Amino acid sequence: MKQTDWNEYYSASNVNFVTSLTRKNTSRTISRILSKYLPTKPSVTELGGGNSCISDDLVYSLDVDYYEVVDNCNKGLDLFSSRQHSCSTGVVLDSVLSSGKKDEFDLCISIGLIEHFDHFGTSKAIRYHFDKVKSGGIVMITFPHPTWLYRLSRNVLEKLNKWYFPDERPLDFKEVECECDKYGQLLHKQINWNIVLTQGYVVYKKR
Repeated sequence: MKQTDWNEYYSASNVNFVTSLTRKNTSRTISRILSKYLPTKPSVTELGGGNSCISDDLVYSLDVDYYEVVDNCNKGLDLFSSRQHSCSTGVVLDSVLSSGKKDEFDLCISIGLIEHFDHFGTSKAIRYHFDKVKSGGIVMITFPHPTWLYRLSRNVLEKLNKWYFPDERPLDFKEVECECDKYGQLLHKQINWNIVLTQGYVVYKKR
């Protein structure tokens, strides 16, 4: 299967009015959910964040002390580093398919990352999330969920040649939860129907 070209994606201007609205809805929904589970001034690491579309809202709404982005695409990391931020930030060039190193973050989050791999790769990527947080830390993972609305919307975008993610694999909750359950306790799950490419959300507390 053809892989998504992230350098090309970050180099192109893929933000339009609809994209802007869906991203705003996503970041506000995520902030509202996470506010129930995080300590004051949390440390946050975002996996596959590239030029993060949620960091500004999360930093503001959650009063984040430190925000790190991990990605294997230099272009995305460079774009993130070039922006002005209202908290301390850092970038790490790494793949979530690597063993990684154990960290002590309060929160590890990814927005549409784990669906870009086969089943084995998705399992490795999920474990990477839990390795990044301390015991009792929070992991939030979002992923495309194959509702009728997702399938319809994706089909339209593919026909219009506006689909940029050839390796995206919409995931059922069962696959994601089965792996996450190995490392933590489920706190919250939902489907975000407010964006046409419907997303599943899970929030876990690491054991």
